[in-house]
Amino acid sequence: MLLLDALKDLSRYVGFTALPYLDRVVDDVMLEIFLLIDIEDVLSMRRVSRRYYHLTHNPFLWKRHLRIYKGILPPLPPTPRHSLQKMLGIEAERHLARAISYNDNWNSDRPVAYNTDAIPLYGLEAVSMTVLPGGHYLVLSARAPKRNHFEIMIFGLDCHFSSSYSLPLGRMRIPTKAYNLQAKYMRLNGVYGIVVSFIRREFKTRQPGIDPSDYTDKYDSIDSPYPLRYECATYFIRLDHLEPLVDPRSNPGSQGWMDRMRSLPSPFESISTIRTHSRLDNVCLDEIQGEPFLTVLKHPETIIFRNLNKAGGRAVLTCARFAALPDNPHNILAIRVIPVQRQVLVVKRVDFDPQHQKPYIVVESFNIPPLGQEITCDHVEAVYLDDEDIWAVSICELETRYSYDDSIQTSLPSWMQRDPAPISVYCRTQNPQGLIYMHIPPTKLEAPPSPVNTGRRTSSKPEKPPQTHYYRVTDLRDVADFTFNSNTFETAFFLPGAGRALGWEVPRTDRTDAPALVNMWSFIPQEIEGDPYLGIRRDQNEVGNTRRSPPTRQGWFAPLEMEHWAWENLKGGVQAITWDENIGRVCISPKGRSEVYVVDFSKSPRETLEGQRFPIPVHKTVLDSLPDCER
Repeated sequence: MLLLDALKDLSRYVGFTALPYLDRVVDDVMLEIFLLIDIEDVLSMRRVSRRYYHLTHNPFLWKRHLRIYKGILPPLPPTPRHSLQKMLGIEAERHLARAISYNDNWNSDRPVAYNTDAIPLYGLEAVSMTVLPGGHYLVLSARAPKRNHFEIMIFGLDCHFSSSYSLPLGRMRIPTKAYNLQAKYMRLNGVYGIVVSFIRREFKTRQPGIDPSDYTDKYDSIDSPYPLRYECATYFIRLDHLEPLVDPRSNPGSQGWMDRMRSLPSPFESISTIRTHSRLDNVCLDEIQGEPFLTVLKHPETIIFRNLNKAGGRAVLTCARFAALPDNPHNILAIRVIPVQRQVLVVKRVDFDPQHQKPYIVVESFNIPPLGQEITCDHVEAVYLDDEDIWAVSICELETRYSYDDSIQTSLPSWMQRDPAPISVYCRTQNPQGLIYMHIPPTKLEAPPSPVNTGRRTSSKPEKPPQTHYYRVTDLRDVADFTFNSNTFETAFFLPGAGRALGWEVPRTDRTDAPALVNMWSFIPQEIEGDPYLGIRRDQNEVGNTRRSPPTRQGWFAPLEMEHWAWENLKGGVQAITWDENIGRVCISPKGRSEVYVVDFSKSPRETLEGQRFPIPVHKTVLDSLPDCER
């Protein structure tokens, strides 16, 4: 709706005989006008005058726009701190700005980084990283070069203070390098927190002069001179420990805040340890029927499930081999839990004599065994992909809808009305090198099943809506195949997403632990018939309180643009990389540098070191003009 139309409607409502001058309209009425116009017009009015600059920063305005927004919004930590009543005005504006700008930017022909920050690691170098959904926290594994010192660290990424003043919100020393790092918001024993899980390895017996942490974790084959022992360690960090530290009202970055930070004990609480002499891989963290679960692959064919609540128990599933090929090697390439139907998706390779036949690739689904059982069972469904020389598989993480979510997320129209995302599968091939993109679309259930009774209730908040969709492996669709030109293209890697992915390219001959970065691109599937999730992603900004129609590019791949200084440093090597699909936040660790680059492909309001809006401070009277329920 245009601003002039809004004014005419308002003038008729209040009985004006002529259109009033804007400068004569009182602030309360102007706020009502700003609620009638599109978000783009609100931001345009911010540039008109100092008065409108302050009015358009009013928390009431952005909370109301957030409440009526119908597009897809990034996830939030599921705590009351992120409810509408306790959310700050800048947080509501940031939430909307990221949703709109990221969708526009990532869908364009040349996505551009809006902001790049460098987080110092104080003499350590990151070797593995993961970002929590929504991009609020970064968890990383770090090591000190040239000495046997390893740590797990967690950072808050939305603090207003300068990156040069940032301190880790928590850190913990570990014996050897941690890799395959995963982190997720979960509720353990009634407490909100972040579950962090990783894998590390060591020799079965101590070997002087040899450090198993020097072996790469980026490739499956390790030529170790001595047998290795593997450990999957899982820790819990309470959100009521972290949230006061990142709350803008606690004045992050001040000397008092930094002194308090240094005096706090480590927030990491050990909750699970799995040890084995077989190689561990593919850590997954999921909420299954209201319970927090850890899933880890024990090569070659075994999957371990552990309930992370106290006395939760565990289950072990061994995927049965094909009866016609019992002696052929069966190796699981990737797994992904499907929480809504208590199943696990498995991509398996069955090898033959390479001189006579290529391997079979099989996509299967298995039921998760009851806790306390160790069983070998056949698949529920399976799809066979023959003549595909696939050597690596990445499966996107399914969207999490928590059983108990006290944030604003569950009350928004976009959360309640949209269908779940498809399961996207990214397969890298060799000879020739290329990419196969497949997905499993959700199938709507005729009659949703009754909610599972867990026998207990830890909150008075209603349960999430019952399951309405189901994923069938037999619905797997081979959407597109790409063959990369061997004369111009190097080796490609992908960080998967349900609606989009991040790809990057390294030299084909560089198999070091920190290969040089050649290029990075966004990946977006083109129009796919019958894909409701893609349709919502494309059309999300054409509804509600914004008129912007996101660009539609023609190609599946588009190169990313970043700051020149960041590109130059990354050409020397990339030690670790991760991203959040929801806001386009990419975190990259350059080789040989004690820092992490946080690259944002979505816009968000900025603050100064003192916590004031940038570039012009906002009057405190504006921020204090509303009761707590509207801030």
